[in-house]
Amino acid sequence: MPAATAAHGDAQAARGARGSGADIAASTHGGALLYTAGWFDRVAWPGSIVLLPFFTGRSADTPSLVAAVAEARALRPAEVEPARTEHADASRATTPRSPAVRGRVRACRRGD
Repeated sequence: MPAATAAHGDAQAARGARGSGADIAASTHGGALLYTAGWFDRVAWPGSIVLLPFFTGRSADTPSLVAAVAEARALRPAEVEPARTEHADASRATTPRSPAVRGRVRACRRGD
């Protein structure tokens, strides 16, 4: 996976944003993944959650989205930052609470 992530990152960087690599992990390994800063772990899919795939009719474009968020953060930080915090909090709330996962996430944040 490192080679695919690096190649994808280089291609995206030429367009203005490297992306997280989560899409590479998902397409390479499949299933439900916990993904943080280049590290992933397989997790059990919660039985109470139903996945409904759909297409909005518009393809996603990471560099355009990253640029739009950066612009919004610069122009309207009082509006954007609380939304980003709420999104991050919701994401963390779904993270498994095992000590091993928490330790690995902390290590990723430190850059270990």
